[in-house]
Amino acid sequence: MTMRAKGARSCIGFTLLEVLVALLVFSLLASAAVSVTSQYVVSQERVRDKTLASWLASNVVTELRLKPSGSTVTESHTTREFANQNWEVQTTITDTSEKAMHRVEVRVSQVRPPDPAPKPVYTLSAFIEDGRQTK
Repeated sequence: MTMRAKGARSCIGFTLLEVLVALLVFSLLASAAVSVTSQYVVSQERVRDKTLASWLASNVVTELRLKPSGSTVTESHTTREFANQNWEVQTTITDTSEKAMHRVEVRVSQVRPPDPAPKPVYTLSAFIEDGRQTK
């Protein structure tokens, strides 16, 4: 703020330079706030995607465990819709040293239409019992 000398008409207000400095400070604070908000949104989406992918992988393992005929050594790729999103699920079943057990690895990738390749999100490894060996 500036004031004129004594006896002259007093003028109270901000100079153009003071206003420009205030706008500069405000714009720096606003851009920092936008950056933090953007990072928060990206982080929130990543956590949501990992959570949904983990649920889907758990569902696949549970479906394999509930199969009445047991599991065989295979590798499969499927596309599933889950929570209004498309996911690519790659399931690999391999033998273990224990005859009645199989190792299952489920890889879940997110399919986003503009991208040609699915984005890997989550991998789950589990062991399932081969029902044919124990009966």
